[in-house]
Amino acid sequence: MLYKRWRKISAEHRNEIALRDFASGKRWTFGELFSEGEKCRAKAEIVFPSGHSPEFVFQLLAAWRENKIACPLEHGQSPPKFSGTPKNCIHFKITSATTGNSRLVAFTSEQLAADAENIVATMDLRAVRPNLGVISLAHSYGFSNLILPLLLHGIPLILAPAPLPEIVRRAAETEKTLTLAAVPAMWLAWHEADAIPGNIRLAISASAPLPVNLEQEILKRFRATKGPTDTNTRKSMQNLGIYLSEAHRVPEAEKVHREFFAASSKAEGPDSKNALIGMNNLAADLIREHRYQEAQALLSGALVRERRAVGDIHPLTLFSMNNLADVFMHIGRYPEAEAMLEEIR
Repeated sequence: MLYKRWRKISAEHRNEIALRDFASGKRWTFGELFSEGEKCRAKAEIVFPSGHSPEFVFQLLAAWRENKIACPLEHGQSPPKFSGTPKNCIHFKITSATTGNSRLVAFTSEQLAADAENIVATMDLRAVRPNLGVISLAHSYGFSNLILPLLLHGIPLILAPAPLPEIVRRAAETEKTLTLAAVPAMWLAWHEADAIPGNIRLAISASAPLPVNLEQEILKRFRATKGPTDTNTRKSMQNLGIYLSEAHRVPEAEKVHREFFAASSKAEGPDSKNALIGMNNLAADLIREHRYQEAQALLSGALVRERRAVGDIHPLTLFSMNNLADVFMHIGRYPEAEAMLEEIR
């Protein structure tokens, strides 16, 4: 299934650049990548792609073509021992050992394809905006965000050998726009070195929230390049508002949440999901500041819209009801609070 999909993608994009390796200076079109992958052979029933180079891709393609199981490994990582493999398993991911012993998680081809479909759709990955690959290809984050979009959806990949600021800056120079997936520590280091490329149009972070000052800088850049109603700008607004609230910087959070609500209402309509989320986030800020009358008015309006737009039992509706009950409790309107909570139950 996966190799058939790859064959289709490589044919559809035959003459387009698929992979560029910054370390060696080599590049492959999708047609050339397909031809090169055909030369690689699986050496065992379980293939262990490793490293941060085109060879990782070639080894994986060999496993797919010959119906072998792939189990990506980090550089220097020893292959795990297998006592058997589940039926229809074509891929193993090794979990990190940060919360205990590492484990093997088995995947079918359908699950990997669904994973790729979800990532490409939710992250809005596009072929006109290649991925700049600095994170591990073997780790689940890198495999799902870089390798699967390349092979199953035709999203080009630029491999940078290390996440050093100068390497990232130089690797990004040849493209008009890019997507860059990283972790907060990388983003912070690049920000402090003033090395975040100006042509990054989609910034992805995983494992922990970004530092507030960095999210502020990203929002500033998105506002300037994309405008306040752009999806990425509004996502950055939403993130920053939440981070500021959690840092007890409520007046700043309120300002950002108001902007998010206004931008989402303009972009998608006042009854849209994002506009309603914005109203709830803003109400939460007002509650934290003990501005209960304002919060009540906002939540009452949100509740009317939510019942109309998504129904009485939608999570957004129930969330507003719970917050409104909280407000009623604070202002001493206990019967109304109890009635609201009873309706939730």
